[in-house]
Amino acid sequence: MRKQFAYACFLFAAIYLAAGTAKAAVLRHDFHVSVTQITYNTQTQALEITVKIFADDLERSVLALGGDDLRLGDPREATHADEVILGYLRNRLSVKVNEQAMPYDWVGKEVEIDALWCYLEIKDILHLTSLEITNRILTEIFEDQANVVHIEAYAQKKSLFLSKSMLSERISF
Repeated sequence: MRKQFAYACFLFAAIYLAAGTAKAAVLRHDFHVSVTQITYNTQTQALEITVKIFADDLERSVLALGGDDLRLGDPREATHADEVILGYLRNRLSVKVNEQAMPYDWVGKEVEIDALWCYLEIKDILHLTSLEITNRILTEIFEDQANVVHIEAYAQKKSLFLSKSMLSERISF
């Protein structure tokens, strides 16, 4: 039953977040979801991480935690927005590789209508045997926050459904 529910949430989140139309920008979203894609690139021996979050939700969270108004995607965007976002993610999203906590580097970001895409990377992963993901993104402001994590490594695809009641999960390859 849990797998069916998780699959339905993955599907719903993927469809909604993939839409990215102008119409979606004017609609208020009544659900709270982030989608993280983690891909192990055997050529570069790196984990490539993409986090997609509703920009307005992230801005609201940063303000609630005492930060500045970021104005993401606006010509008046805060000059330190990238640093604030990276600090937020480092506090809310952690990755253990082969049972060792690994810091990630900021690659960049894109703002697309109502969504924020954050690009991160963990280098020098010679072999991947396990990943433990802790994802607390936006759980500080939304009780119903869902954080979907898709992982691809060695031609295997796995997905995790994390929430305030289950912040962390470990998978093996």
